[in-house]
Amino acid sequence: MKVGSLNRLLRFQLNSFVSTLVDFTITIVLTELAGFWYLISTSIGTITGGAANFIIARHWVFRVREFPALKQLGLYLINWCCSSLLNITSVFLMTSLMHLNYIVSKMITAVLVGLLFNYNFQRKFVFSMPQHNSQITKRVNK
Repeated sequence: MKVGSLNRLLRFQLNSFVSTLVDFTITIVLTELAGFWYLISTSIGTITGGAANFIIARHWVFRVREFPALKQLGLYLINWCCSSLLNITSVFLMTSLMHLNYIVSKMITAVLVGLLFNYNFQRKFVFSMPQHNSQITKRVNK
């Protein structure tokens, strides 16, 4: 792995940690202190963590601010919707069927979805360099 790629992966992991911390904090506060149902709290935490993740990824992890923000946001929303569905479904299944604590379910899910899905989708589609995207488009259209 190239040094630049390794640095980007490490920045992505740090961003994931920060946005997951936002997500978990909101989830736990809403469930434990405000009395929300854990799936509602999980959903709100996921939305807030996703917003933090996008902002940090755009400006610090992938550093592609010259790429149109609305296009990135559109692609990120596709990633986020898929990721949210994976997160919410997985937390529900592990909590309801496996009888794990919702926090444990959320931790396991966050690691798996982040490593196996989010990084690759964001690196290849959401925050890839514009010239890379145009080269792919040219190859596909030939």
